[in-house]
Amino acid sequence: MSTRPRGTRLSAIAHELTQPLAALTNLIAAMQIALDQGEPGESIAALLAGAAAQTERARDIVRRLQEQIER
Repeated sequence: MSTRPRGTRLSAIAHELTQPLAALTNLIAAMQIALDQGEPGESIAALLAGAAAQTERARDIVRRLQEQIER
């Protein structure tokens, strides 16, 4: 386990997890705008792909956290 204080580790984990969640929020907002403006399906499909990638990133962070806890 890391020699960093627990609070520092938790802060780093929170920061790392916040990034993909913020990206998801932005992508969802962009999808809503695209839908409201009647954007082509390709534009919305690209935003959905980005959202899926960020969801996977967040899931990986949580998985790594679970592995650390189980050690």
